[in-house]
Amino acid sequence: MLRKIPALLAFGGLLLGTLPWPFWALLLVTVVGAWALWHKNALAWLLMIPIGAFHFWVHELPDPKGIAQYEGFQGTVRIQVLGTHVGTVKGLQWNGTWLPVSGRLGILPVLREPWGTELVLKGRIVNPPDTGKMDWRAYLKGQGARVMLVPTQRLEITKPTNLWARLRQHMETRIQKGIPDPSTQALVQALLLGDRTRLDPEILKAFRRTGTFHLLALSGLHVGLIFSLLLLFFQFLRVPYRLRILASLFSLLGYLVVVGPRPSLVRGVLFVLTFAFAYLMERPRVPLNALGVAGLVSLFFFPFWRWSIGFQLSYWATFGILLWVPVLPRFRPKILHGLFVATVVSVVAQVFLAPLLIHTFQGISLAAPFMNVPLVSLTWLLLAEALLALIFSILPLGLAQPFWALTTTVAQSILWMVRKVSAWPWVYVSLGQRPESQLWGVLVAIGLCSIAGVWWIARKHPIDPWTFG
Repeated sequence: MLRKIPALLAFGGLLLGTLPWPFWALLLVTVVGAWALWHKNALAWLLMIPIGAFHFWVHELPDPKGIAQYEGFQGTVRIQVLGTHVGTVKGLQWNGTWLPVSGRLGILPVLREPWGTELVLKGRIVNPPDTGKMDWRAYLKGQGARVMLVPTQRLEITKPTNLWARLRQHMETRIQKGIPDPSTQALVQALLLGDRTRLDPEILKAFRRTGTFHLLALSGLHVGLIFSLLLLFFQFLRVPYRLRILASLFSLLGYLVVVGPRPSLVRGVLFVLTFAFAYLMERPRVPLNALGVAGLVSLFFFPFWRWSIGFQLSYWATFGILLWVPVLPRFRPKILHGLFVATVVSVVAQVFLAPLLIHTFQGISLAAPFMNVPLVSLTWLLLAEALLALIFSILPLGLAQPFWALTTTVAQSILWMVRKVSAWPWVYVSLGQRPESQLWGVLVAIGLCSIAGVWWIARKHPIDPWTFG
């Protein structure tokens, strides 16, 4: 059965090689490599481990034109916004001359401008601090930035003027006109466009306490929800099967460009592309292997993602879900089986994520397993209504107003539920930070127990837990 997931094994071996456990990495590569000699396809994938390790080594070499060489510099920097705390350096002014400096730069405080905006900022480039509530050094390392700018003055701002930027601005304007309430409007913009800067800090805290903050960070979950909506839309238009998948993929890529290529969205799109091409080429659909392909492609183009907590959380949760959910058909109840599966998916994800969440955030939400099921459903409904409202807002017939009203109702329901549950005293448990060795020990233990459990189920029942469709 392992020969069906060579890409996942290569992805896992590559990630394991980045940990401070060279012995375990060597042992894994040796054992799996020896087994793979009997399977040429698997051996080809496993060659990605040394290739990826070499790629990581090259990426860690100092760049003579990189911004990291200018730590301690105080002056003017031109950047292009990539996220709320990260930008790409376009130049650095030294003695009145703009130098061709490259690389990524962390920014503090929050950048409220959309992706693609160019800023000229005056400030000081410093080494990110690693103390306090936010470990900026670890966070920015996962974003590809090694130094950060503490700005003291904004000298210039240039908004993007391309078609995609104008389309995003049009969507923001329509949302503001269709939803007058500021808090509801801010939530819709966060869930649809990924703009969390307008949300009240108390709302952000409530989402964290209930373990549903991932809904506000556009991720693979949003990619899956929007892709399912696109498939339903083109199915309603009676588009042929293959063309329906292609049209949904191109629309999804358009959405990615409009909201900006956020790392969490790119990861989700890569996974959907891998799986969709398997359907188009009529190849066997092996979700765990698709996860490995998406992970290897992600790390090849963005090697610094291996340090990103978002990357670790998304792939670890997806791995747990894909490992366990395919074996559920034997255990699903006949009544409310959809609710049962959704609940199990949420619980499995939380169990797999618990060690990382405790280690990174020094706490865990006890409400997350049962809060995710209704809130994900409401988010899917909100996205569907908001997209329909945006489509109908093009027509001057007032057809969009009922959809905006429904979007407002759903958004207010989400806000009410999150506020209500976050007020319960037992919802969030704060814990001390666990040692690094204990963290990875727990992760490996969970992984081995999961693989052993699924292997036992596969032997007990004549099913293949790694293939469905």
